Amino acid sequence: MPFAETHFLASEVSFTFGGIAVPPWDVSYAGAAPCCAGLYQFTVRVPPTLPDGHIPVMAAVQGVATPAGPYLTVRRRR
Repeated sequence: MPFAETHFLASEVSFTFGGIAVPPWDVSYAGAAPCCAGLYQFTVRVPPTLPDGHIPVMAAVQGVATPAGPYLTVRRRR
């Protein structure tokens, strides 16, 4: 597979950060990573309203959600 090609997922992926839903237009890529077989890459804009702290991240495809566990640590510049 040439690196210039992208391979999007066939189904839409939804994301939530700390229970805050990410609108579909803020998911710019969801598909195969060009570097590694079996690895998927997601490019998602983080909601600007997230508070500081360890924020749980969840993704879902066709209503099937990822298991609990991944977190994004947020710390705003002051």
